[in-house]
Amino acid sequence: VMSVMNVFFSLRHIATLMYLVSNVYYHVYSTVNHIHNEKWKKN
Repeated sequence: VMSVMNVFFSLRHIATLMYLVSNVYYHVYSTVNHIHNEKWKKN
């Protein structure tokens, strides 16, 4: 039972990490995209 619980918690931990990484990636992507659009408008 303990091993199953450990696997469950590690999977949940990995899922949480992936969720955080995807949020950060999306935030960085939209910020870079916004900056690129602003530069494009100025030119």
